[in-house]
Amino acid sequence: MLMGHLDVVPSTTSLDRWTHPPFSGTIDGEWIYGRGSSDCKNNVIGILTAVEHLLISGWTPRRTLVLSFGQDEEISGPQGAQNIGPYLENLFGKNGIAMIIDEGGMGLESLYGTEFALPGIAEKGHADFHIEVDMLGGHASVPSQHTSIGILSKIVSSIEDSDVFQPTLRQESPLWGYLSCLARHGNPSEVPPWIKKAVFEKNPDMAAAAAEFAQISLVNRYLIQTSKAATVFNAGVKNNALAESAVVNFNTRIEIFSTPEEVRNAYLALIRPVAKRYSLLLNGQSLASEPSIGNITFGWSDVQSPTPISPLTSTAWAIFSKSVQASFGPGVISAPSAMTGNTDTRFYVSFIQALTIKFLTCCHVHQLNLTRNIYRWSPARIGTRLNAHTVDEMISP
Repeated sequence: MLMGHLDVVPSTTSLDRWTHPPFSGTIDGEWIYGRGSSDCKNNVIGILTAVEHLLISGWTPRRTLVLSFGQDEEISGPQGAQNIGPYLENLFGKNGIAMIIDEGGMGLESLYGTEFALPGIAEKGHADFHIEVDMLGGHASVPSQHTSIGILSKIVSSIEDSDVFQPTLRQESPLWGYLSCLARHGNPSEVPPWIKKAVFEKNPDMAAAAAEFAQISLVNRYLIQTSKAATVFNAGVKNNALAESAVVNFNTRIEIFSTPEEVRNAYLALIRPVAKRYSLLLNGQSLASEPSIGNITFGWSDVQSPTPISPLTSTAWAIFSKSVQASFGPGVISAPSAMTGNTDTRFYVSFIQALTIKFLTCCHVHQLNLTRNIYRWSPARIGTRLNAHTVDEMISP
């Protein structure tokens, strides 16, 4: 099954900062500008063009080829992938698809004298954590010492300043496989000593290797570390009125060896001291001896566990690797990588999920149902797809 998605994120702000209008599809001789050009309409158009060419040439596949294009991937696929998955399982049965190729991965990159294709063989988990502070309002001319906005700001600072999440490497990690490929296939004179030391030692220092890998870039760090980002903050309706409620959302991508429950507990551990110090209830429970001045409600939504890791010893992986070499050259090495974000493929694994009601909890367990072989890769060299989800999104033709 070959995949992509047809929808794009909105482009309604900062329009004056675009070199060309976001839906113009302007080609300036070097770049194609437009929302969705790098995410991931090149995949979609490439798939359709290739299949059209094969049909015209009279080619007949040995097995069924499925094309799957979601129309709402950017909002978690409620009408698309979340329905496509069960439909295909009913049509073909469990593990009825040999291999799924979707967008993602780290593209094609020259590293240490060798060209590597870097598909994502696992996705981090996902959760939105919501924190709401409710307190008495009033006129701003006679404020209380602490306000809902002030208390929530202290919580946000506590979370942002914390090092509660650390980079993690294990020998079963896709990124350990990536480092192993660099050490074995890169030019020995160019591969950094710390990579060779980590890979070839009998008992490697995984923590030290994780720290070295994370220091290379933010992208590297968040391939092996849970992220936490305050993305939405709402409070107040009038300049002279104290906000009775303040709400923040933390978008969190969960490291592949962690769990949503582990991350939830980490957030709670950072919120409790603030609730106790300023005498607020936490989800209705008192943590301080003094009378409460308000309540902190903590909960989560859109919770997904990290996906299973796709195998590197299957026939599907061999086919993928040889296909990359046929297209980009026999010297290209396919090495495993992971995903900092999520794709529609997360809905092609089964999960048991209870209803999420406002800030209540939910449970979830992934089990592969359509295939064990999911490889997320966009066939483009590093530096030829730029600015996904932001101003001047572009791709080199």
